[in-house]
This record gives sequence, C-alpha cells and structure tokens, in this order.
Amino acid sequence: MIEPRDVVTIKIPYPDITSGLAISAHMFICNKKSASNKDLVKCQTFTNQMLIDGTVKNYIMEKKNPDRNPFKKTTLIDCDKIFRVKNVRINLSLLTDPRNICKDLHKKVNLKLKGTPSVYELNREELKILNGRIS
Repeated sequence: MIEPRDVVTIKIPYPDITSGLAISAHMFICNKKSASNKDLVKCQTFTNQMLIDGTVKNYIMEKKNPDRNPFKKTTLIDCDKIFRVKNVRINLSLLTDPRNICKDLHKKVNLKLKGTPSVYELNREELKILNGRIS
C-alpha cells in the first residue's frame, strides 16, 4: 500500500483515456490517504513553456535532490489540481526510487494546496485499464 509522501509513476485518464496523461506515465505524489481514497498531485519535468502558457498557476518548483525527492530533473509540482482515486490498490512496484518526498516538501505541498485546488475524481476502471498494476 502506498502512503502519504510516496511518489508513484502511473498513467491517468485525465481529461479522458486518450489524453496525454493517459498515454505517458507521470509521477504523482500521494498527498493524502484514507481507507478507500488517495489524493494524488501531479509532478512533471519543468519546461519554460509551462510558465509561458500559464496553465499552471499554483505550483512548487523542485530541483533534483535525492535527499528531498525522487526527481531526476527540475520538476514542477502542480498544486492547482488533486486527482482522487477511490477503491483502488496501487502496487508497490509503481513506487519511484527513492520512494517518497521529504517531510519538508510534503508540508510545502499541503500549504500550497490550501489555495482551493480543483479535485478530479478519476474513473477507477479506466485507471485500471491504463495501469496493469492497479487493482
């Protein structure tokens, strides 16, 4: 079972099962977990185009640092959106190495998320279709 602060690499059906997030796997931080729900926050390699487009307004820029995160390059953590999954089991083989972010970064993410992010509930069956190790 994944825990808060863990980072997984998965594909998600957002905005639909044929979108870019569904075709390519991205890293997601497990921000919160309850008995049947997990709230995930998207992470992606930073490009200048992201800031030019202005599509992400509430974010954290995190440099590669194995003591803080599993990112291989400078990464933008998108705090505009939370992706909620219900009643699924995410296999531990989908964890990054190292498997989680540090407590300080997790605290920063939670502070940024207080700015009323949009919550998107993901379709469980589509998520399972895209990721063979999610049940």
